[in-house]
Amino acid sequence: MVARDPGAPLKILVPGNLSAAKGSVLIEAVAAIDEGRTFEFHVLGDSGHMTARPGLILHGRYQRDAFAARVAEIAPHVGAIFSIWAETYCHTLTELWAAGLPVIGFDIGAVGDRIRDSGAGWLHHVNIPPADLAQWLTHLSALPEAIEAAGVATLHWQDTVGRHYDTAAMADRYCAVYAQVRETRRAFSRPIP
Repeated sequence: MVARDPGAPLKILVPGNLSAAKGSVLIEAVAAIDEGRTFEFHVLGDSGHMTARPGLILHGRYQRDAFAARVAEIAPHVGAIFSIWAETYCHTLTELWAAGLPVIGFDIGAVGDRIRDSGAGWLHHVNIPPADLAQWLTHLSALPEAIEAAGVATLHWQDTVGRHYDTAAMADRYCAVYAQVRETRRAFSRPIP
């Protein structure tokens, strides 16, 4: 996590391929409210139809193995994931935490569960109005101790879950779930039409 110069905007990294379902419309609306005075969104990835403006910096696509280097170049203070869909695990969240960034996200699916369990970020309702999110981000930008505390929780995640829950462990977990389904022949809660 990068220390912020006094008076500098809070840099919020939003990685991935952004669409309306991944938060592009919300990000543009929130950026338009603040215009980069107290916070900036830094989109790293395919920004879709987004347009750069004050408070919204588009860094373009990246190669997966260059993610950490690109994050270091941008030097963000926090990350964000604004997907309105319930992610099943969210590798983007893992990558942000691996880069040392606490994450702002929606309290839905794996993003909500993982941030709540770790304390390595902040959660909002998926339907938060842009003006409310802009106000909250302005408030967060004035709370370096809250950002520091979430950063400490991010480091704890790196030293515990992040160190041990790798792709092999994830594959083992999926195999166990599939084996349980096969053995018990679980029925769907509703018949498939």
